[in-house]
Amino acid sequence: MIKMYRPFTWLGLFLGTLMGCSISNDTGGFIKTEPQFIGFITQIQPGSDRDVLGWISVESHADKLVHRHIITITNETQIFVYEGGTYTQVNFEAFREYRYVKVWFAGNLKKPYPRETTARQVVIIDRPR
Repeated sequence: MIKMYRPFTWLGLFLGTLMGCSISNDTGGFIKTEPQFIGFITQIQPGSDRDVLGWISVESHADKLVHRHIITITNETQIFVYEGGTYTQVNFEAFREYRYVKVWFAGNLKKPYPRETTARQVVIIDRPR
């Protein structure tokens, strides 16, 4: 009789493990590698069609150099906010000027300056460390 309940025990352990993850909501292909760019948002432009949600301009000031990127946010871009040790998936409207973001690119950077690219993933953070 104990064997009959064993599948339910394993199922409970499996579900408990999933619920205890630090990533919440639907995070299906969350990228866990280091971001390709960290900076703060200087401008937000909503998109005009259903495939492109909009664009964000992101800058980084390091060693007296300013690096600026125009980043296209599409329906394929995953957007998260990191607060209190957890990642929560959010939508384009969560972007705010002067908030810091970590960005993973979907393709190569295009010249000229500022460089343009599409994001695979963007994580909104309090401030880089």
